[in-house]
Amino acid sequence: MSFLLLHLIPGSPFATEQLTDPLTQKHLAEAYGLNQPWWVQWGEWTQQALSGSFGFSFQRRDLPVAALLAQAWPTSLVLGLLALLVGSAIALPSAIGVVRNPKARVSVVLSLCMDSLLCVPTFVSAPLLLLLFASNPLGLLADPSVGRVMEYGLAILALSLPVTAVVFRWTCVALQGAVGAPWWPAVAARHLPEQRRWWRYALGSCVPRLTGSLTPLATDVLTGAMAVEAVFALPGLGQLLASAARHRDTPVLLGAMVCVVTTVMVTQLLTDILSAASGRRRGIECAA
Repeated sequence: MSFLLLHLIPGSPFATEQLTDPLTQKHLAEAYGLNQPWWVQWGEWTQQALSGSFGFSFQRRDLPVAALLAQAWPTSLVLGLLALLVGSAIALPSAIGVVRNPKARVSVVLSLCMDSLLCVPTFVSAPLLLLLFASNPLGLLADPSVGRVMEYGLAILALSLPVTAVVFRWTCVALQGAVGAPWWPAVAARHLPEQRRWWRYALGSCVPRLTGSLTPLATDVLTGAMAVEAVFALPGLGQLLASAARHRDTPVLLGAMVCVVTTVMVTQLLTDILSAASGRRRGIECAA
């Protein structure tokens, strides 16, 4: 779809060249195979991609697309993974506290705060955090290295806010189902420490359901990471995709899309493995 959409846009990826001579444009199109029908270009690109090569960038003609992806992909992966970890670290204990004491004032306030996070998308929270960072309230911008670390930290924070709200809601629903299950009174009757009952048994029973929801969450996080990278000017897939779409750099855009699809597919595979392993372990424990 990305390939076809790019070809539906009128013009040429070399239309912004300083040399606008028609003959030069023609030679550039012939050199990159852009004078061929779109189905021929698609077939050649697919053949190259299957062999592990994505060709060369139209913008940076001395760099292969694989080298650009190798620089950008890890940044997006690290941002997404850290956002998932930070969001889960906040959401899981918060959900347990709310389900344990649903009528407490703290639980009500916490639930309202989590609901409010769902109303603030990443493309809103990231610019607001960037403006706060640019105002330099703590005087941290004097050191460039500290400022760069702060940029990454704020990017992770902006990306983790919706993750926290989503994981919190999913965990609350799963915990309420666990507390209402027939086996929960039996666990309570064993006079185990309360922390162990909630973290070991209640939350443990929710793991298959939570891991099953990991793939759509990872997709949203990866998409949000691209927006955050564009706001904070981080060298990830977000900047690469934005630049490729703006300049109609088809090889880079298609290579970045392959990275996104691969990440989602690997996440789905890991989710299936974790769900199967967790379900098997829970079945063995119940049998015991």
